[in-house]
Amino acid sequence: GFIAGGFFRGATFDIGGTILTSAGNEDGFLFKIDNAGTVQWIKQIQSADWERVNSLTTDATGNVYITGYIITTTEFYDRPSGSLDTTITEAGANNNIFLCKYDKDGDFKWANKANSTANNIALGIDVQSTKTIQLTGYISGAMTWNNDNLTATDDEVFLGIYDIDGNALTASKGIGTGAAPPY
Repeated sequence: GFIAGGFFRGATFDIGGTILTSAGNEDGFLFKIDNAGTVQWIKQIQSADWERVNSLTTDATGNVYITGYIITTTEFYDRPSGSLDTTITEAGANNNIFLCKYDKDGDFKWANKANSTANNIALGIDVQSTKTIQLTGYISGAMTWNNDNLTATDDEVFLGIYDIDGNALTASKGIGTGAAPPY
């Protein structure tokens, strides 16, 4: 089987007969399909604004980690049941990084966001031996990551590290001038 995630724009999106209806500009999604092509579970990340799942990874036990960005208060739903897994409260002024974990059966474990007053977007994710989660992307402005205060005058590359339970550990950013997002 495989797991896929991303975002969709527009009124509806069909995943194996389950219709996702967009709640805003773009909604994020995540789903798992078995080897026979049967959808095992579906998740939808939604608000009245933009949410993007930009990257996902799994660990050795099959847990799934997703990252990207949100702008306003965002809800994480199980589909097609419609049950709410969690809500992340966000002010709605800029893009802000989120990180979310599901187990191999699609059960919600936790979700977190970065603390920022400016745009920050996660574009890549990796799990290191089920001990740390590493995110990369870019920031523009100020962001606090645990005890690390990062400031960028333009889009600058960052690396952020979480523990396996979703707690921010440390972060650093690239050095330079001008836009340098890691596309």
